Amino acid sequence: MRSRTPSPQAAYSQHGHPGRPDVCAADRRNEQHPAGLRTRSGRREPPHLHHALEEGFTCRDGELSVLLGRQTLNVPPGETVTVARGVIHRFFNATARPVRFRIEVSPGNRDFGDSLIILQGLANDGLTNRKSIPKQPAPMGLVAELGDIWSPFPLSLLNPVVRPFAARARKQGMLQELRRHYCPS
Repeated sequence: MRSRTPSPQAAYSQHGHPGRPDVCAADRRNEQHPAGLRTRSGRREPPHLHHALEEGFTCRDGELSVLLGRQTLNVPPGETVTVARGVIHRFFNATARPVRFRIEVSPGNRDFGDSLIILQGLANDGLTNRKSIPKQPAPMGLVAELGDIWSPFPLSLLNPVVRPFAARARKQGMLQELRRHYCPS
């Protein structure tokens, strides 16, 4: 398997979702946290970044596109693109056929995998908008917190607004309820 790590210059110096990815697998014991996903044609995830996680995208079938800053990398089957911490990115399917791919984060993080599973469950239940962003601020904040998902400007203005909803929802037991409902062990 070939791996590409974009240069810092190409990516400015770096997670179902609008692609409505279907979580196929999540092994929460690994050092790197893998999740198998699928996304349909034309679906795009909103740009975001992770402060604490490095994220790798490995295409398994089809061709995955990963936008790093202003550079789009097309990832054929068997190739991996690694996105460093702090780099604005998004993944999407620009082709007419489905794409299967795997995401691995390092360091390993159970919460990241749970955020993908919860987000997919919310989307399946009609509780997200057409871009697969939770409609309510509490689950939106919890998913963002779990997945270390941060929005770039201008949506970054919402980061400090949404995070307090996560804290309140956590105190009210919403995280345990979402995990119990969407992430059965």
